[in-house]
Amino acid sequence: AYARQGESSKAIKNYKKAIEIKPDHINAYTNLIEILIITGDCIEANNYLEQVKKIKKSVQDTSVFSMLNTIFVLAKGEDAKVELEQFKEVLEGDVSLSWSFDELDEWLESPELKLRDDIKKKIEEDVIAPFKARQAELKDK
Repeated sequence: AYARQGESSKAIKNYKKAIEIKPDHINAYTNLIEILIITGDCIEANNYLEQVKKIKKSVQDTSVFSMLNTIFVLAKGEDAKVELEQFKEVLEGDVSLSWSFDELDEWLESPELKLRDDIKKKIEEDVIAPFKARQAELKDK
């Protein structure tokens, strides 16, 4: 709720507290990583991504991690060839992420997201658009 109200620092503090209380709370990690990417704190986002690697439990957790990891690498302006291939493999499965399309679009257009327009476009084209297309395919099954 704090993140949606533009109070990222409060949201970060609360997600960290949730993780402290329940260290395997995947949703707290993914929400925290998302906010850290939005606010441009790539070092801390990477630290939490590394922690998630150790505790992911399900296919959905793997999907969320793969999406966030790919976005993270792209957000740093690095070559994400390996991450994009892994993300494509994840999308081939029966994947369902907790983000809605509106939330994904809103996230990408967030004024707090400190990314160049070309990087935002790459994230949209290489991560979010394929995710939307795969969700549509699965919905039609």
